[in-house]
Amino acid sequence: MCSYQHLTRFLTLDVYIFTFSTRGACRFVVMSRKRAKIDWDSADKSLYWEDGFTDATKKLKSASSQITEPELCKADVYHDIPDNHDSFDVPECDNIFIGGDKTSDDNAEFDIDADADNAEWLLEDDPTVQTKQLDDCVYALLKLAKKHSWTDQCLYETLSLLRTLLPYGNQLPKSVKGLRKYMFAKVKVGLHPTILKYCPKCCRNTSDFCQCGKPTAHFVRYDSNAQLIRIIRKYREEIISYPEQVKEKPGYSDVQSGKTYADKLKRVPSDCFPLSLGEFVDGASYVNSTSNTTWPICVSVHNLAPAHRHSCSNVILLGLWHGTEKPDWNYIARIFDDFYDQILTVDGLKFYVFCSLLTCDLPARASFLNCMGVNACNACIYCKIFGKRENSRMVYASGVYEPRTKDEFTFNATLADAKNAGKKKNVAIGSVRGTSAIHRHLTIPDDIASDGMHTGYCGPPKDDLKKLINGHKEGELRIRSISDGNLREMNQMLHGIQYPYEISRRPQCFQDFTHFKASVWSLYLRFLVPTIVLTTLTETHPQQVHCILLYSAATELVTKDVVTEAELKTAQKLLDEWSAMRGTTFGQSGLTLKAHESTHFPSQVRQHGPLSKHSAFFGEHAIGIYGKFLTCKSFNIAGKQFAERFDAAYQLRIWEDDGTLNPDITKIVGNRSNRVHSTGSCVLIQSDNMFYAMISAAFPTVNQFMMQERIFINSQRFDVGCPANSFVFYEDGKGGFRVGMLKLIFKCLEQTFFVIDALKKSPIQKLFQCNAESSLFDPYAFRYAVFCKTPVKVAATDIVSATSVICKGFSVTCKNKLFVIGMSCFYEHH
Repeated sequence: MCSYQHLTRFLTLDVYIFTFSTRGACRFVVMSRKRAKIDWDSADKSLYWEDGFTDATKKLKSASSQITEPELCKADVYHDIPDNHDSFDVPECDNIFIGGDKTSDDNAEFDIDADADNAEWLLEDDPTVQTKQLDDCVYALLKLAKKHSWTDQCLYETLSLLRTLLPYGNQLPKSVKGLRKYMFAKVKVGLHPTILKYCPKCCRNTSDFCQCGKPTAHFVRYDSNAQLIRIIRKYREEIISYPEQVKEKPGYSDVQSGKTYADKLKRVPSDCFPLSLGEFVDGASYVNSTSNTTWPICVSVHNLAPAHRHSCSNVILLGLWHGTEKPDWNYIARIFDDFYDQILTVDGLKFYVFCSLLTCDLPARASFLNCMGVNACNACIYCKIFGKRENSRMVYASGVYEPRTKDEFTFNATLADAKNAGKKKNVAIGSVRGTSAIHRHLTIPDDIASDGMHTGYCGPPKDDLKKLINGHKEGELRIRSISDGNLREMNQMLHGIQYPYEISRRPQCFQDFTHFKASVWSLYLRFLVPTIVLTTLTETHPQQVHCILLYSAATELVTKDVVTEAELKTAQKLLDEWSAMRGTTFGQSGLTLKAHESTHFPSQVRQHGPLSKHSAFFGEHAIGIYGKFLTCKSFNIAGKQFAERFDAAYQLRIWEDDGTLNPDITKIVGNRSNRVHSTGSCVLIQSDNMFYAMISAAFPTVNQFMMQERIFINSQRFDVGCPANSFVFYEDGKGGFRVGMLKLIFKCLEQTFFVIDALKKSPIQKLFQCNAESSLFDPYAFRYAVFCKTPVKVAATDIVSATSVICKGFSVTCKNKLFVIGMSCFYEHH
């Protein structure tokens, strides 16, 4: 005799759980929705019976009008059947499965057979549905583990819990290793990672493995060709066509516009497509220990457009060094030396793979290239400047110096090898310590790009703001700290900014500058310097503001989407003036190696294209993602986790790309994003619209006009009614430009048009208090930077084509002035 307690639906798995008690022990039956055939919306959810199992079945049938006694007996799982189960009236059935722990006697036996071989289903009877559900379940578990950095134990416990809740006999793998095997069987490809144990005694010359049993590092090698082939197949048309599109644009628009790419192109066979790659290396501490460091070697594909190129899913990981000492780059280069300068055939197409450039910060570059570090007197690899040590600092005086050449670099490296033979401490000759296996695929200095992220954004701007906020004394130089009143005013202006859609990381106050990320320094340099810093500090720190404005204007020019030769000449004049006055404005301590290397930015654009197209943002982001793979701090286990989990992440990408997974599942477990890609609603413009008469007069032959909510132009979003996304710089048809507020977007004659309120503007040069001969008054310096007096006055209302839009505007209100600064560059950290 038993009493039926209640009926519950397990919403996540779409099954029913029938719970009842018999002789004091709680039992439950799990039944799939398809087998139970219950209309849940019409069934009573709190049913109670006291007449035994058979009567309970009849009453349940009466309540739902769809379930029968044999259907209930064919339940997917019977859990917790007691030892005296013969008093439990169960009709005979072929597919009853017994599950659960016994409650009264561990030695009891069950009389009911459980045929697990027939249980080839997860929740449904259809084999096709079973396979898809199992695929989705395995994918979701592995994706969640990667997304939230689960340990293997956490993933195993979640898997075990799910197996317990699902019907008995389900085909879910029993272990984490089983999950990964199931995924590999589906995608049938992998990176086949190899963990090489390294020690300097065994691996210094030719051996790839430590043979003494005392390794000091692990090098994890991945199949780089497999990663590259996946990207080629996914973006095949773009990889073939994008380099040609770059060549058609005037000026310097990407890596393919630079001199280095043109020189490399001469080596490409005529029957092959060129495939340009950019290399990035840097060290990271994932184990909170100064003794163990990790050095990933990342590669980006220049044949992809910047939006795809900078995506972490398209970054190739050649290998990863994890150990107690800095990497042995000769050993590492020997392992993946065959990756570059090869002909790769993919689906009948031949690609010639070569490395165009290296981007990294100064310490990593010195280690990777076997060059002098940041505190050396001859540390610049681009010119023959010789630093001097003053007050325990290395100072690099401003000026024009003789450039270094690749032939000279090769000669000096060979000479350094001969001089350092048999010596423990290497002596540098001409900024190089000796030859390296890395030099076989990188020509120095031609292939070494200046890093706009570490050198440009996080270099001099950070040093200067620190001296302004804290004050600075150096010799006879005295820089007063910004007063509390000015700081308060600057922070109020900062809080009043309505940030455009493209900017996600936003500073809270200027005093937190030590915690600014590189993307915030980019925001500060481009938009806050010519607005908040200019209006607040011009009276108290005129020389320092002048110096910072010079650097801000130059950086904006060398990081634009497209840079002309005339703009590069202006940028060089700005940087020369900035470098000449920096020592007297911010002290000799401001003449750092980063400050000196910044003067090479214009020549670097000629060599490699705009700095924003090959900055280190992509590599730093990838390093942060790779760090989440590590959940154990042990030296021996860390290498294994890096190997297995990056391989699993790669297989997940393959699985996602094949399009067989349930889109609802991939959406739930996918990475969250607030990126909007839709153009919003599109409705017919009515005659009572305030702009209808104006539009009709401009297009007298058109009867209907469709109004659009938003539009994307060159990856920039424009919205109607949102001030942060409504400021537009556009051509005026006379060789100049106007700036205005977007009022309406409409479509007509298969084209998109804007209705814009043009504003009465003035160039920000009118606010400068420096000499009129300064480079800041050059026509290209702060060309798209204007201000309007508040309240803002409208000069005219224009109807313009979307093709005449120059760029979006970033607005800041400061001291009764509305500043609008053009967003003329691609935001590389997005």
